Amino acid sequence: MYKSQRNITLPLVIKPPLIAANQTPEDRNLRVGNLYIYDSKEDKNFKIGSSDFDISTIHWYADSKRLVFNETTQLAISLYDGQNKQTVYSGPIERAFFGVSSDGRLLILANLNPISNRLPDIYSVGIR
Repeated sequence: MYKSQRNITLPLVIKPPLIAANQTPEDRNLRVGNLYIYDSKEDKNFKIGSSDFDISTIHWYADSKRLVFNETTQLAISLYDGQNKQTVYSGPIERAFFGVSSDGRLLILANLNPISNRLPDIYSVGIR
């Protein structure tokens, strides 16, 4: 995962491209500030965020095949190429903090009872 520093076009490394490679359309024309994921095994480059995208709101999931996005009011997970995005948690969340444990559980700060609790608690959210 990287953020482009220049406007360039990535050259093909594997010529001709692999036949059984990921069929998701790739983006080899890099633009300044956009967020990309490069798959070195298949020589594929995928754009997953524009220049206004905050890289701190994304984490790799424990299996290294998926990404977890901290959106304004929810957490979503997708494949590393940005496809099949699904909401996995929607509820109260402190936007400034979330993480992924090594066993694949999402760690969030949330205040589920703001009347009684002044500060949020940490919760572990499992995904099936």
